[in-house]
Amino acid sequence: WFNTENKWDSLIKNSLFNGNSAGLDGGAIIAGQITDGDLNLSIQNTKFSNNQTRLKNYNGAIYYQAGIDKTAIGSLNITNSIFDNNQGAIGINSGPFGQFAGEITNSTFYDNGEIPILKTNSTALADSTGYSRLHIRNSIIWETITPFYPLLVGGNFENTNLFGYQLSDNLIGPTFDPSIPGA
Repeated sequence: WFNTENKWDSLIKNSLFNGNSAGLDGGAIIAGQITDGDLNLSIQNTKFSNNQTRLKNYNGAIYYQAGIDKTAIGSLNITNSIFDNNQGAIGINSGPFGQFAGEITNSTFYDNGEIPILKTNSTALADSTGYSRLHIRNSIIWETITPFYPLLVGGNFENTNLFGYQLSDNLIGPTFDPSIPGA
């Protein structure tokens, strides 16, 4: 889905995306805003399993690009969802001039490859007008990647950072341990 209208709201609820594949990005879902306006995507009670991209090792389940125009604003809200065994769970890109704000709540991530969550900021804007923010809260992240540091990637591959991430009340670990409460 790439929106060319001024405003677009979409809800995906109680769904399963299993075994999907794409060439570059978004094996299960690819969404973006390519003109002025807003793109709001909400995902609730949905499972993403075994989704992949054929040419990359990330962005396998969801790829979301906020926009190529500075006035494009995007939001992604994921609640009570599961991401397991994908070739990357979520890839978020604010676009060269776009803005993005996302929230993931009460969700579980398990074994989603080398780069489970990728969030990039605007390449053209160095100020707050080109931002990409992601708040992950009350979620479980069990990723078996080694080394563990690329769990959350921000910026770009040449200059990674955690700018724009907010983590609240999460359980994060390198391996699944069913003896931990909440697992």
